[in-house]
Amino acid sequence: LNLQDSIDIPELNLHLLLGVRYGNFGSESIQSLDEQGNPRPFRNLVDQNEWIPRVGAVYDISENHNVYASYGESFKAPFTTALDSVGNPITTPETGNQVEIGWRGSFLDGDLSTTIALYELSKEDIIVASGIPNVSEVSGEQRARGLELDVSGQIGDGWDMYLSYAYTDTEIVDAGSAALEIGARFNAVPLHRAVLWKTFDL
Repeated sequence: LNLQDSIDIPELNLHLLLGVRYGNFGSESIQSLDEQGNPRPFRNLVDQNEWIPRVGAVYDISENHNVYASYGESFKAPFTTALDSVGNPITTPETGNQVEIGWRGSFLDGDLSTTIALYELSKEDIIVASGIPNVSEVSGEQRARGLELDVSGQIGDGWDMYLSYAYTDTEIVDAGSAALEIGARFNAVPLHRAVLWKTFDL
């Protein structure tokens, strides 16, 4: 169930977004056969109810420029077959939160738009591989902080452009039960990433 409302306050040039999502997360697993060849009873692995909030605000500096801030939380039930070192299913849910602030502006009579954002994303209890086949572990906390820049629009007759740059600083804050190095960066997440895409319409 998702509830969301936006509130405009014209006299303050302010726009508010308030939202909350209610979720019931459940999963069951049938176990192996018993000695007589009959299926063992179903076992409930996950059965949790969560309220997940989201709030945001946009302030109009002028007709073409505004600043914004947002906060949101996340909850992810472990709908996987991950097993720990003694063969038990891992049922710990992954949780997280994200804070973001930014600026948006438009130029060239609205033909060109720009966004600059700073954010921090934190997740806890992430299921990771242990290095042993068919065995998983739960990490404590992983955090990503970064800056993103996007520029898009029409820069000339027939010329469209999209430019994106991201700086992402990742860190393992707490290894939990996992054999991870504290302070290490995430695998497969580049420190710098840039994309340039241009098209010309004949």
